[in-house]
Amino acid sequence: MTDPEVKILIDAYLDGALTQAQGKALNEWVKASPEHARAFARASWLHRQVYDAMHVRDLQQLSAGATEVEPDDILAHLRELEDGSGEQVLINLTPELERRKAERKRAERRARALQGRPSHDSRDNTVLVIPRLVVYAVAAVLVVGLLTAFYTGLLGGEKTPDPIAQNGTPRQSADLPPVVAELVGGNQPVWADVTQSARPGTPLRQGVIQLTSGTAEVRFQSGATAVFRAPAIIDLRSASRMALIQGSMVANVPERAQGFTVDTPSMRVVDLGTEFAMTADATGSSEVQVFVGEVNAAAYDASGQLGSTASIRPRRGLAVDGATFRARPIEADGRAFEDLAPHLALLHRNLVVNGDFEDGEPAAIRGQTLIDVQNLRVPGWEDNGPGTVLGYNSASVHDYPNPARHPMPDDRGSCYYSGMSDGEIRQSIDLSPLAALTDTGEVRFDLSAWLGGFGNHDEYIQATATFYDAAGRAIGSSVTLDPVRAIERGNTSGFLFRDREGRVPVGTRRVVIVLLNNGYQKPPYVQDGYADNIALELSVD
Repeated sequence: MTDPEVKILIDAYLDGALTQAQGKALNEWVKASPEHARAFARASWLHRQVYDAMHVRDLQQLSAGATEVEPDDILAHLRELEDGSGEQVLINLTPELERRKAERKRAERRARALQGRPSHDSRDNTVLVIPRLVVYAVAAVLVVGLLTAFYTGLLGGEKTPDPIAQNGTPRQSADLPPVVAELVGGNQPVWADVTQSARPGTPLRQGVIQLTSGTAEVRFQSGATAVFRAPAIIDLRSASRMALIQGSMVANVPERAQGFTVDTPSMRVVDLGTEFAMTADATGSSEVQVFVGEVNAAAYDASGQLGSTASIRPRRGLAVDGATFRARPIEADGRAFEDLAPHLALLHRNLVVNGDFEDGEPAAIRGQTLIDVQNLRVPGWEDNGPGTVLGYNSASVHDYPNPARHPMPDDRGSCYYSGMSDGEIRQSIDLSPLAALTDTGEVRFDLSAWLGGFGNHDEYIQATATFYDAAGRAIGSSVTLDPVRAIERGNTSGFLFRDREGRVPVGTRRVVIVLLNNGYQKPPYVQDGYADNIALELSVD
């Protein structure tokens, strides 16, 4: 077989276009002598080196603000590589460089097509802009393989591996990366690799995958699951390790999969049996938010070294700036990940809508009778009585709660609720997304409010939470906050804090919050039961 014929076969193998007949021919040629095997390994190594060098130089030029890459500069770099490799690299780099340049242009057109941009063949030295984070991740995977192939192929003598299967076709079982996870669901996931199946049950192999639209739920062989939102670039490294190069994800890690590790360009997170969410953007900045359990997190510095480890617990998170690598604590907010895991939006935040009564303007007050106080519908609540919203700036009228001398919440805002007369306001909160957790008894509640009244009047607000199952039946007893009577307020206007904690009953699908006004004043006078900062927060053991 002539050298040009061998070159054609090796090129076809490297490009993934080897036919069965070509595979048989290349297999026979490689096995014919140790020199042929070394030549094959040398060509494979050089192929990867040229590809990497071109893209690294692309990135260097781009980071310096250049709009194009100088081929002569790349060629000089590759010749340095050739000169420094001793006698083992004997191939002329110029033809390979030209072939790689053409391949880069083809890849650029494919990338534009995937992004919905018109494809054109520029005659200039255009740059294929590959995000640096993608290159870093791919390089991390390739280095091990390159070193193995280089040292085994070039220095291993008779130990040189046979790259072609015995039947003359590419060796699939050895050449393909191992399966580390599978696609188990999602919402219309679309991969950048059009050959990648989006069917549930599809095995996912070690390596970088790119989700261009939709969401994808992936289960790792360790037992950890992760749901990704497009656009996302994901490096599947093993059954218990991955990198989120860009995008958003929610991970659920059972006890048997503790130690599941996620890297981003700016931090590393090691799970301790949790449910957590992460984001990574194109600048290298990233965040982790913990909703259940605990993680250990550490930020990378500019040199790529990990800093000290911080323990992140539920309700908390950590954000790392990709430019400065500075880390700062943040609060967890599941609403940002509601499309990936709807139940997260129900954890660690106040579920009561307008529980601080700040929506809208307060009522006008002219005196102490019902006709003297404007009746307003309370936004966010089902208003079944003459309850209204008053402003703290009404303190000058008679003896309404005065921030200057009456007890009240520090974070009170500008308004509070007044019952005015016997009646109630209520709101229903859907907890069905939490069914999987509530049905195991893992969900806890914290119901709290600031309750109060007027002077030595004994009217009060009764705040309750009642849990209901899927059929609308109440489960267990209602949870009621102790009312605040005048004697507890020292017979002065104001508020006191009330709080109850407990476990959400198994089978709960809905909770109803009711503020019921109980009064002793007879019409036409206002019954002054007050409430502010009504809150219901859920957490998981």
